[in-house]
Amino acid sequence: MPAKYTVTSQQQSTEINPAGTGFHEVWNITYRVTDGPAKGTMATVQVPEDDHNPEAVNAAITAKIDALNGIASLGM
Repeated sequence: MPAKYTVTSQQQSTEINPAGTGFHEVWNITYRVTDGPAKGTMATVQVPEDDHNPEAVNAAITAKIDALNGIASLGM
């Protein structure tokens, strides 16, 4: 079943790059899970400027929701 979510905000920022040698642009995308065991969870994924497109953002959110649903199901 595809992950269901609603994007609630997008915010661009400048951060130190992972190598610590300069800066790069990133996007923080906040979303709310709308179905499944993690329903109601608010979370954020971060993508670099080059990956700020529907396909990459959806892949990042979907992967995180898979983990959130698995964690929410622990002990059931």
